[in-house]
Amino acid sequence: MGTELVSLARAEERVWRCRAALEALTDDAELASLRAERDRLARERAGLHGEALELEHRIAQLDAQRHELGRRQSRLRAQESTADYRDQERLDSELDTLRRRLEELDEGELEAMEALDELRARETSLAEHEALTERRIAALEEALEGERARRAAELSEAKAHWAALLGELDEPVRRRIEGRARRGRSLALVDGSRCSVCHMTLSQAVASSFARGESVDCESCGAWLVGEA
Repeated sequence: MGTELVSLARAEERVWRCRAALEALTDDAELASLRAERDRLARERAGLHGEALELEHRIAQLDAQRHELGRRQSRLRAQESTADYRDQERLDSELDTLRRRLEELDEGELEAMEALDELRARETSLAEHEALTERRIAALEEALEGERARRAAELSEAKAHWAALLGELDEPVRRRIEGRARRGRSLALVDGSRCSVCHMTLSQAVASSFARGESVDCESCGAWLVGEA
């Protein structure tokens, strides 16, 4: 029985190591940093897109004003052939005002279009950076999921091995171990004078009882102490 319990204790230790390794597998700092960078890029790109839409609206307004002034300019010029001296002065003044206003509109539209081109270039650059970041995130997530699957498979294998060893024991012993396993660790090996589960030094009384071959539990963690006395 002693050999079987020792093997089972080692199998249980493997189960707990595999479980701890799986639970410890979380997103690393690089992945968290990349996700934060992706979110920052997306927010910045969305802001640039909003600015670009405002500029496009501004350009459309300037273009509409320019076309309206152009039609007024054409009407005034058509009146020049029949205008007398006084009307001609008025027409010249209005046409000069329209010309200056059209120049202002042309300049404003040109500046807006240059600003729009710059925004679109920045937005494209951000989109490329965002796509690259997304690919790096996907690669790290794939590797993480692969490692998680590998560790989960190791845990399943360790559990199956533990269950197989447990099934070879007599029913009273098996039930005793199953009951303990539902509460935590069921078995612990004695490593010198220490419990292999909680690593606490055994008291003199427990160590003496264990040395006499008696069935004793660790006073610290409650695991059933097994191994060579």
